[in-house]
Amino acid sequence: MKKQYVKSAMFMAALAGMVGLTSCENKNEMNVGNQPSGIMTEATMGVSVRPSISSKSSPDDVNMGTAIKDINNIAIIPMVGSNYANPISLGNLTGANAATGISKTASIDQNTDGFIVYGGLLDPISENTAFVPANQKFTLQEDGSVSDWGSTPATVYSPYSLFYFLEAKAGDNNIETAETGTDWASASYSALGSGLTVGEAKYIKVKNVRYGVGALAVAVLDGVDGTTDIDGADGEQTWDDVKADIALAGMTINNHPAELDYKFDATGTATQPVYVSINAGQSGFVADRLTISDGKVTGANYYAPVAQCGDADHDVTLTFRFQNNSGESIFVGKEMAQEVTNGAYFYMNAIVRYEGSEATNTFAKFTTTLVNATLKDLTKATTDPVEPTEAEIGIEVNTDWETGHVYDVEM
Repeated sequence: MKKQYVKSAMFMAALAGMVGLTSCENKNEMNVGNQPSGIMTEATMGVSVRPSISSKSSPDDVNMGTAIKDINNIAIIPMVGSNYANPISLGNLTGANAATGISKTASIDQNTDGFIVYGGLLDPISENTAFVPANQKFTLQEDGSVSDWGSTPATVYSPYSLFYFLEAKAGDNNIETAETGTDWASASYSALGSGLTVGEAKYIKVKNVRYGVGALAVAVLDGVDGTTDIDGADGEQTWDDVKADIALAGMTINNHPAELDYKFDATGTATQPVYVSINAGQSGFVADRLTISDGKVTGANYYAPVAQCGDADHDVTLTFRFQNNSGESIFVGKEMAQEVTNGAYFYMNAIVRYEGSEATNTFAKFTTTLVNATLKDLTKATTDPVEPTEAEIGIEVNTDWETGHVYDVEM
């Protein structure tokens, strides 16, 4: 019978931070053949998470305000080479206790040389069977608001939830071990080098747990000539007269992945791409372009998590829905001849175009993307949502890499 070592360990995870294990002994072992050893370490595992992004509409919803969203269904999967152990479920972590963390005792193989960390899952991962990457997929759900958007698109979906993810392996500088110390937090660590396993190290730290999705913040600015006639033939009413009564009522993200794999990459199935519907958190035009300050963005009309997408062959299009609340009809579209009655909507498309010099996708994991969309030409508006074409709208994109992705677009 193989000897079983019993250890006490703390497993900590933090957004763009760390995950850790502690055990009672201090010996690292070479990973011979990348196979489980059968020698188990009894470990207490816990998770601590910093502020992160979540779902729709407001700064607080995406943890860019004062609140930290709860982190549900946290799971850790130990890895031995290409072999995956059973997931270890740590339960839920409240936002108020994110810095404190939670813990759980479980056994891991001493030949463990990697970990997968998940957070924010909609349902717990089963602890009863070994983790199979091909079976772990994340799929968008219909949001039931198809009547709001008409026949194009025929179906709209709710955005993905907040997901955290890391796949850490020995040698990638995301796993560290310590041989001495009185607790996990105060131990002195060194990187777990390539070819080594956790063995009997007293403490183990896994760093750089990040978002599995990106954050999108969108501002809509008014750039329409105030003297533009929007009153049809009589010309008695201008844009300046009604712009305060034009409300942003919704937005779709077009060409968005409908399904993600275990690493939160698009699966490329036939069901993609789709339209993701986002509610407006702020309905009026904003006065200033969005910027990122201390990792936060305030004052946007829309906030949402987004899957990694957009490349040289796939633009991302945003469709904005504006509601006329002026009390009377206005006119938009070709020759300003399409009537928008009071309470009705008009639509504008803006293409966020991938630039070949970009190092990542248009929307990227653990990256905040800002889109400053300026409404300029009402002749490009339609009274029903339409598929975007370059003939219908001219777009200028300016990407600023100093604070992540910043796109300036006109519509």
